[in-house]
Amino acid sequence: MGNGIEVNLGKFGPYLKQGGKSKSIGGEDTIFNMTLERAEEILKGVVAKPEPKVLGKDPKSKQDIVLANGRYGLYLKCGKNNYAIPRSLDAKNLSFEDAVKIIAAKK
Repeated sequence: MGNGIEVNLGKFGPYLKQGGKSKSIGGEDTIFNMTLERAEEILKGVVAKPEPKVLGKDPKSKQDIVLANGRYGLYLKCGKNNYAIPRSLDAKNLSFEDAVKIIAAKK
């Protein structure tokens, strides 16, 4: 469309996407009658997803350990594997050492 805005059809219907922001469209709005001005208006109040934070490299696998935000909150990702963060730890201030311990305990 313009300004990096895309109109797409997804699994749950039509949606708008701009960078890290996305919003479903429906009702009077369709992919066929969407204007750039209307798309900007819809996306104005949408908050972009935060970027995952790389904590460091796993000493054993040499892959990045990433602190990501998912549907159920923060979690760790190393390679193709995901790891839940124990409730006893403060996920927002998780250290690299804590992340390595969590991953090592699950393997």
